[in-house]
Parts: sequence; structure tokens; C-alpha cells
Amino acid sequence: MQAREIFTSFMFRRAIIFVLLFLVSYAAIFMFIYWQMASFEFTRIKNLLEQQAHALSLAPEDQIHWSIKRQIYADLRQVTFSALFDRERRYIEGNIKAIPDSLPIDGMAHQVALRDLDENDQSLEPNLFVAQRLPDSRILLIGRSILDLGKLKEAVLQALQIGVLPMACMAIIVGAVFSRQMNSRLARAQRTLSLFQKGRLDERLPISGRRDELDILSTQVNSLLMELERVVNELHHVGNNMAHNLRTPLARVQASLENAQRLMPESEAAYAFVTRAIQSLEQTFALTTALLRVAQMESGKARGSFCLLDLSELIHEVADLYEPVAEAKGIALEIAVTTAKVRGDRDLLLEALANLLDNAVKFSPEHGSVKISLSQARSGPVISITDTGPGIPDREKSKIFKRFYRGPHSSQIPGNGLGLTLVAAIVRLHNFSLEVEDGPPGSVFRLRCVATPDVANAPSASEPRG
Repeated sequence: MQAREIFTSFMFRRAIIFVLLFLVSYAAIFMFIYWQMASFEFTRIKNLLEQQAHALSLAPEDQIHWSIKRQIYADLRQVTFSALFDRERRYIEGNIKAIPDSLPIDGMAHQVALRDLDENDQSLEPNLFVAQRLPDSRILLIGRSILDLGKLKEAVLQALQIGVLPMACMAIIVGAVFSRQMNSRLARAQRTLSLFQKGRLDERLPISGRRDELDILSTQVNSLLMELERVVNELHHVGNNMAHNLRTPLARVQASLENAQRLMPESEAAYAFVTRAIQSLEQTFALTTALLRVAQMESGKARGSFCLLDLSELIHEVADLYEPVAEAKGIALEIAVTTAKVRGDRDLLLEALANLLDNAVKFSPEHGSVKISLSQARSGPVISITDTGPGIPDREKSKIFKRFYRGPHSSQIPGNGLGLTLVAAIVRLHNFSLEVEDGPPGSVFRLRCVATPDVANAPSASEPRG
């Protein structure tokens, strides 16, 4: 199975959708965790600063100075701020020289962005500050950097990125594996249905034994195929039995009429009547024989006699057979062939070509022309039979291969409406295709013989068949 088929399959697309949904959920969970942690830490620092500022505002003078110095000396990371200012906001002591202009002196924590304490670093850092006015109107300023919350966000995003890539790759690989397995099973099912459609009524969908949804569906479809096989076989048996059973009484009637014909040569009217009856019986025999042949073709049992054939020889043989008939109507029979070989049943292909050429000669007017040609296409040999008859209307082209169908131009031409039906059955048996096109005048029947890989190894028509 090609990689393109795997990556464009429904199962792989569904796996990708699941991967995307999982990644979105994964990212949402990470961001929710970060938001909860950041909110908790922000609230904790805010409450701690407000409580500390309120407690110091009620403490003695020496305890305030001692607390400011202790926080400065203990802060090795330089993330806390402590300072004392007079009532005019002039600096007295501490590790911050001025009160931020945007900070209200209300004893509440506010977020303010300041320059880093490092003089070489000019970036702004987020901080929480509390400005508390003391009883003697001096101003106590304490604060803490909340840069760690930003670093926490970076850590969460980094963890998210590190986890997403391997998980996405793993999910894609798993999706591709499951897609390949499912596509393989679907491909086998499609091949089985294709064979069933071509007449292999004993074919059934494979069952993997996993008891999954596809096995359940395959079991139900197999039950349907078994019922279809039974019905089709019964119909074939009914038609075949009718055709076989008709042959015996018809043969008896024909023999009786032939005896009567020999016994009444003196009566010309009776002789002519019996002659017409015998001709009608012969047409009925041809009809039952054609029905049996069509049933044999549609059952697919004739493939055992396939061998390597030279199509040019078949075309010349059929042309030699119909050349006298064409000459009798003044029809020019033209042959243009090349050498081409296919694998098939010689007698059946000869019969198909004979039916097509017979129709071309019958429907072409006197002094018309019929051309049969053999050419090579990319997919295999192509046999074209062109006549100069009245042609086939587009609305009739899909009907001419049905049993007993006869078009409006064939009412005065002898036939039973089974010739093209038999041709279509032979074409399906060989996995060929038959196309009907409009000619310059008349019609063109193109028989496309698809070349098979085992043509070179197939036995020829002259070799014994084992």
C-alpha cells in the first residue's frame, strides 16, 4: 500500500483529528494549571505584603529599622524591597531610593513595573508594592518581585513544547499503523466485492476474528452475499432447465415436420408451410442455445480454457467467414491489424467478434463499408469495428446489451436480441471492456482487451492444456 493512500485515508484523518483534539486539551490543561498556580502565588504574596506592612506600622521605631535591615541582608536573590521615607517622600533608608509615582499610599498591594536593581540591566520587572503611612506620617515601603511567576509560565510552556512533539509523533505513527491495517482490510473487501460483481458468487468478505465493527459488518454482508448467490443460482437453474427442457420437445417437433416434409412433395403449399415451421424451430433452437451460452458466460465457469491468443489471426478468421456475406451485399470489408496477443478463450472471442461483425454487415446498407482494425493502446490491444449503418441513438446505447432488446432499426432484420448480450457476457468474462461510439456514419464498437501480467507465461492456443 502506498504512503499516499495511508495518509489520505479516513482512518488516518480521524487519527489526526484525535491528535489535534488531544493536543488542544493537553495545552488547555497545562494553561489551567499555570493559571491556578500563578493566581494562588500572586494572592499569597499580596496578602503577605499587606499583613507585613500593617504589622510594621504598629511596631516600635527600633523594630521597624531592624526589620528593614534584616530583609535587605537576608535577600540574597534581591527579590524583596524594604525602605523608609519621611513625610515628604524623601529617602531615609532601605534598598529602594524612591517611591514609585504610580503607587498609592493606602496600605494595599499594587503591581508596579520597575527597573531591575542591577544597573546593567535596564529591563522592567513586575513587582508588588505596599506603601503604608506610619503614625508619625513617615512612609514605609515594602515589596517583592513577581518575576518568578513569569518564569513559571516559561517553564510550563517549555514543558508543554517538550511533551507535545513526541506525543504528536507517537500519535501520528499509531494512526498510520491503524490506518494501514484498516486500509488493508478494506482493500481485501473491495477486491472480494469486485470479484463477486464479475461473477465469482462464491467469494466472501474476509473475517479477521477480532470481532470488531468491521468483522460484524463483514459477517452481515457475507450473509447478504450468500442469499444473493442462492437467488442468482436458482434463477440460472430455472433458465437453464427451461432451455434444456425445451430442446427435447422442439427436436421431436422438428423431426416430425421433416418427416412430413418428405411425405408431401406433391403439395407445394403444404411443403412451404412445413418449411417455414422448420425454420421457426431452427430459430428457437438458436435462441435456447444462446440463452445457455449466456448463462455459462455469466456463471464465470469458462475461464478454465484461457490461453495465449493472437488477435490478428482471430480477426482474419472472422473476416474470411463473413467476406462472402459482405460481397453479396456489395459491402467493402476492410481489415487493418497489427500483431497483438491476449489471454482468453479462443472460441468465445471468435464468437464475440463474429457477432459484432455480423451486426456490422447486417446493418450496413448495400454498397456500404465495414472496417475491422486492431491497434495497440497503453492499456492493451483495441479492436474497432466500424460500419456505415443507421447508427445507434444515445438513448439506446445503454439498452442494446440487454437480453432480447432490439432497436427501432432492427425490426426488419432477422435476429433474437441475444447477440450483443452474449458479446457483453464474453467481454465481462475476460475483464475486457466494450464501448459504443458514433462513427462518421454508422457506429463504432471498440473492444478494449486489457493486457494481463501473465500473458507471457500463458499457454498458447496450439499448446496442450494440462
